[in-house]
Amino acid sequence: MKKIILFILISSLTNKGLAQFNEFQYFTMRAGMIHNIGLEMPKVYNDRYLATPSGYLRLENVQVTTYTMGAHAGLFFHYDFTDKQGVMFGGEINNYGVKYQYVTSIKNYGLIETHNLYTIGIPVFLKLGMEMYDNQAYFFIGAQYNLNLKLKETQNIDWETTASNSYFLAENQISTENFMLILGFNFFVFNFELDFSPQNFFNTEYAYEISPDNMTYPYASQPKNLIFFKTSFSIPLNDWAETKNYKFKKFMRKVKFWR
Repeated sequence: MKKIILFILISSLTNKGLAQFNEFQYFTMRAGMIHNIGLEMPKVYNDRYLATPSGYLRLENVQVTTYTMGAHAGLFFHYDFTDKQGVMFGGEINNYGVKYQYVTSIKNYGLIETHNLYTIGIPVFLKLGMEMYDNQAYFFIGAQYNLNLKLKETQNIDWETTASNSYFLAENQISTENFMLILGFNFFVFNFELDFSPQNFFNTEYAYEISPDNMTYPYASQPKNLIFFKTSFSIPLNDWAETKNYKFKKFMRKVKFWR
């Protein structure tokens, strides 16, 4: 039901205003990459084992810095009160990634585990700047609600160069939604955004029985307070780009070496 409501909302935004542009009310299309630098690893994994050439061995986490890259794309509606302040909201599809590294308690077999979360997000921002429309230069601050759709887990082992296994987790293993606090800056067609999530991607109450009367909670120790950095291109969907292209060509004609 939530997915249907989100689809109707995004569709109505698209159909309502794409043809009604001016410098205070307009749409932008944004797309780019999502970067995550993992600084914290899960605390304990006493009940987790890995099948290795030496049999099943217990995993321990490795405190290392990891880097994971994802992608995103979205449509945003800008409603500027003046050329110095306004609001922005819309819909966005995201692929957030995090990566964790483990090693077995003996034999030093390694496992790298990557999680990619696919979400539909609804961001709402306050915009602040000077002459925001002409240069598309403004700061923005706000929050985003994410409806979590799927989470793909990819495991890579280090004793075989091509050994990897990817699959989607069950719905009861992941959180159904999360919220993010956002701070960003846009200049011309370049957009930079810092996202902070006080939650993680998992259902920390998910448990299964490993032996009679012995339950394990595999995601209880997953780190929270995740930080993501987005780098994007943001293009206004009106005559802004055409105007800027004309001004650029006019400027280049005046440059001597261009003649």
